[in-house]
Amino acid sequence: MVEQAFTMANLASASVKTEPIDANAAWLLQQLFNIEGSAAKTMVELALDPGQPNNKQERTGIRVFEEEKTGDLDDLDKNEVVIFCDTSRLERRVKDPLHLYDNKVKRAVGSTNGCGRAFMYTQTFANHWDVIQVCPWFLQYAMGKKFQTKKDITSLRAYLAVKGLDTWITNKKYTPIDLMSLWDKAMLHEMMHTTPGGFKDDIGGFDGYGWKNCKGLAGDGSGKNNADSWALFGSALYWFSQGSPIDENGNFVSTPSVQGSSRRWLGSGAGRGIDAVQVDAIKHLM
Repeated sequence: MVEQAFTMANLASASVKTEPIDANAAWLLQQLFNIEGSAAKTMVELALDPGQPNNKQERTGIRVFEEEKTGDLDDLDKNEVVIFCDTSRLERRVKDPLHLYDNKVKRAVGSTNGCGRAFMYTQTFANHWDVIQVCPWFLQYAMGKKFQTKKDITSLRAYLAVKGLDTWITNKKYTPIDLMSLWDKAMLHEMMHTTPGGFKDDIGGFDGYGWKNCKGLAGDGSGKNNADSWALFGSALYWFSQGSPIDENGNFVSTPSVQGSSRRWLGSGAGRGIDAVQVDAIKHLM
C-alpha cells in the first residue's frame, strides 16, 4: 500500500545527497519550491530523513515510519502513523451525538467522516500516533482499475471513475503528472500532513493542489509548506528516473510505461487519454 510512496521519498532524499544535486531534482526544486543548493538539500532532508526528537519528543522526516510495525496499536509511540482502509471504527455515542468517536484512537475525531469528498485524509493528535484514512470508495476505485471490472464496485463515485465518465472534467483542471501514480502520490501527500512530515498544509485550500497551482506557490516560498508540492516532487522525480521526464507545464515529454503495479497507472491512461477520478475528489485530497 505504501511501498511506492516510500520509493518516491527515498529517491527524493538520495537525489539531494549527490554533489552537485541531481540535475532532475534541482530542476524540480526550482519549479516547485524556488530553492536551490544547500538550502534545498537541508529542506529535503528535514522533511524526509529521520531526524532527532525535538523538545516535545516529536521526530521529523516521513522516513521515520518507513519500517512496518506489527502488534498492538497501544504499543506504538507518537511518531508512528497508522493507515486504515475502512471506517467501521468510527461511531457515534449517545453522550456526544454531534461527533464521531474513533474506537482505535480512543477519542472524538470530528463531526463528520472526511471521506465524503476525499481520496484519503490525515488526522494528527497531540502525544499520540497519527492516522491516515484511505477512503473506501477510493480503494474500490483502485481495485476497479487493477481488475477492469465492476465487481465489488459498490460506490457510485468509484463506478463512474472506473468507467471514465469524468475524464473530460479532470482534463480541464489538472496536468498528466497530477494524475499519474495517483494512489502513490495521494499517499505521499498524506504523509506530508503527519507529525513526522512537519504538518504540511494545503496552502490556499483548493489552490494548493496540482502542478499549476504548486508552481504558483513556489514564487513566494510557500511551496515548502504545501503537501501537494512535496507529493509532486517525489512523483515527478520517480518518473524522471523511469525515463519519462515532464516539462514545465506538467506534461510528459515521452509516454510513460505503465507496466507492472496497477497503482502506478491509477489515473494515467497512457496512450488513450487521461482517465481519472472526479475533479471534486482530487481537489479534496486533504
